[in-house]
Amino acid sequence: MISLDTLDLSNNQFEGSIPTSLGNVTSLATLDLSNNQLEGSIPTFSRNVTSLIELDLSYNKLSSLTDQFGVYESISILDFSNNKIGGEFPKSLGKLSSLTHLSVSKNQLSRNPFETLRLLYGLIILDIGDNNFEGVVMEDHLSNLTRLKEFYASGNNFTLKVGPKWNPTFKLTYLDMSSWKLGPNFPSWIHSQNILNYLAMSNTGISDSIPSWFWKTFSKTSFLNLSHNYIHGNLEATTSPISMYAIDLSANNLCGPLPSLSNDVDFLDLSSNAFSKSMENFLCNNNVHGMWFLNLAYNNLSGEIPDCWISWPSLTYINLQSNNFVGNLPPSMASLEAMQFLQIRNNSLSGTFPTGLMKNENLILLDLRENKLLGTIPKWVGKKFLNMRILCLSSNNFSGHIPNEICDMSLLQVLDLSQNNLSGSIPTCFSNFGAMTLINRSTDSIIEYSPQVRSESYDVGALSVSLLLKRRIDEYKNILGLVTSIDLSNNQLVGEIPIEITNLNGLIFLNLSHNQLIGHIPRSIGNMGSLLSIDFSRNQLSGEIPSTISNLSFLIMNEATKMRNDMRPHRSPYPTAIAVAQPTSTRRHTYYRI
Repeated sequence: MISLDTLDLSNNQFEGSIPTSLGNVTSLATLDLSNNQLEGSIPTFSRNVTSLIELDLSYNKLSSLTDQFGVYESISILDFSNNKIGGEFPKSLGKLSSLTHLSVSKNQLSRNPFETLRLLYGLIILDIGDNNFEGVVMEDHLSNLTRLKEFYASGNNFTLKVGPKWNPTFKLTYLDMSSWKLGPNFPSWIHSQNILNYLAMSNTGISDSIPSWFWKTFSKTSFLNLSHNYIHGNLEATTSPISMYAIDLSANNLCGPLPSLSNDVDFLDLSSNAFSKSMENFLCNNNVHGMWFLNLAYNNLSGEIPDCWISWPSLTYINLQSNNFVGNLPPSMASLEAMQFLQIRNNSLSGTFPTGLMKNENLILLDLRENKLLGTIPKWVGKKFLNMRILCLSSNNFSGHIPNEICDMSLLQVLDLSQNNLSGSIPTCFSNFGAMTLINRSTDSIIEYSPQVRSESYDVGALSVSLLLKRRIDEYKNILGLVTSIDLSNNQLVGEIPIEITNLNGLIFLNLSHNQLIGHIPRSIGNMGSLLSIDFSRNQLSGEIPSTISNLSFLIMNEATKMRNDMRPHRSPYPTAIAVAQPTSTRRHTYYRI
């Protein structure tokens, strides 16, 4: 063991502190303890292992760093990312003249590390993102980093103060300065970084227009993120089609028509801007595009949705919500065989349920809420959408019965048919929603984009589910694995609450309010142990509140239920409380579990 050169114990479940006995292996050049459960600090044994070239302690639970790094004269790669390390950046790191790769991202380090980092003139890769760093970074702090190629520094609170003629001494291929204070002017020094493959300056306070030189300078850049700024102007005047692979300009003040794109763009997020006019010139250019992600939500786009989708065969995710679109969905949308997510909520779509969607059998999410659609919900919806997990049709003018065929969607987790004119009884087959009977579900993000230039994924955070709870909109993002909900409120449903619905023991939200339901609350409601919210208010329910309601220990808020044979205010003795409201009262009752 004395002559051991490499020790790799990564990707295990080791716990406790790093053993000091490792200090006996003085010839060790590579030590990899990443992806374990190690705690505490780096022990003093490390002073003896002076031959280290690579030390990887990432993805553990380490809480502090030693300030004795000066003994590692030969170390080239140092990775402490994804731990719980707090305190100041160790000054002794500035003595590591051989260091080429330093990663301390996703910790709790504080203050300004650049007085130390400026001494590491050999750095090629520097990752200090997602800490509690703060302070002003000057030209002198960066002037020695001439070999730097990749700079990850987002998620801190830095302010960059450089002169208008500053020309960095480095040439980067990867730059992420998101959350820095770079504005209000568009940083002119970025012009010199013309070999960037990845550029992210999100949430940096830029309140300028994009310079005319920008698109030509970065024509070979793969990934661009300038989101969450105050960038204004329009993109129509770009001299040639934008040709980056992934573009995120969301949450700015961009206006005018949509820009012209090359066929290379596969990810485009222009949501939350002020783009206007028709989509036709953008969509109908006779070129076949490879784009898979398109988010144009929260703009001022208008007119009918163009019938040119046959040229966009790779689209998987489409979000057109909160615009001013009219008419119905065009027939060519049926050609989008890869489409899994379609959100056109909050527009002025009219006509019946889009029949063209019958061919989009891979849909996972369909959100047509807050439009002017009418007619019945087709039976084929349940037969064709067998992969559907979120179906939201609320706030339209749908009428008729809820088709029993909807129960064939066994993977369904969110069903929102509220605020329509639906009639008839609640189908007894709701117990077929198998995904609503699963108590433990995955918490994985439902959609993410992984740039080719870095192995770490870029979570776009694009999908969300809004649930109307107690007249309050709660937004749940990237938690498809967690949320299960049925909302049939504000319709004209009759009959009793089917006992079969209580088999959905994984259901979290249940809203049947503002209907014409009669009869008793099923006693087996106590089996629905995952429920966080029940709303049965404004119905004609009768009888006693079942004692089994006390089994719902996780229920944190409930709506008052109008009970036909007991109009007096009633205080429930059960830990999980449902109250009986006076029918003439408009007061809302909210109860918290004690």
